[in-house]
Amino acid sequence: MSVGFGSGWSVTECGQYMTNEYYIQTDEAEDVAGSIRHALRCTDFLREDPQAWKWVILALHSALQGACGCHLTTTATPLGAVAKHNAAELNSYLEKSREDENLKRPSTKLMTFPELLKAVRKKDSCGGCLNGNQVEINDIELDCLMFMHSEIRNQFVHFIPLGWSIESPTENYVE
Repeated sequence: MSVGFGSGWSVTECGQYMTNEYYIQTDEAEDVAGSIRHALRCTDFLREDPQAWKWVILALHSALQGACGCHLTTTATPLGAVAKHNAAELNSYLEKSREDENLKRPSTKLMTFPELLKAVRKKDSCGGCLNGNQVEINDIELDCLMFMHSEIRNQFVHFIPLGWSIESPTENYVE
C-alpha cells in the first residue's frame, strides 16, 4: 500500500511504484518495524514526559497487531489475517475475478486484536511458512496482552473525558 502526502491522500495496491517525491511507500512489515522504532524513540522522553507512555503502548500494540497479521497472511494477501466472514467473501472474489475483471473487490476486514492473538497461537498458523510454526504465547502472557489491549490501549484510543491513572513503571524501567 502506498500512502501519499501532498496534494491529497492516495492509496494504491501493493507493488505499484509511485514516482512522485511527495509519497512514501510502506507495507505491513515496514509498518511493524516503524512502530517498533517509534516506541523506542518515545522511551527517550519518559523521564520528562510521563504522557509518552501512551505512545510507547500504542506503538507496541500496533507493532504486535501488525506482526500477527504478517504471521497469518498467506500468499493470497490478505487472506489468513482477515475475519472469517471476510475470508469467504475474498475467496469468492478471487475465484470470480478470473472471469470478470470488472468485479468489485470486497472491503478487507482484519481480525480484531484478540482474534489475531488467538489465531497466531494455533498450530500451523503461519500463512507464508512451509513449516507452519505457531507463535508461542502462554495463557498468562495472553491474559496480559488482552488486558493491555482492552484496558490500557483502548482507554488511550477511546479516551473518555475523565481523569484516571495507571502505575508508572518509569522509575523501575527507565535508566
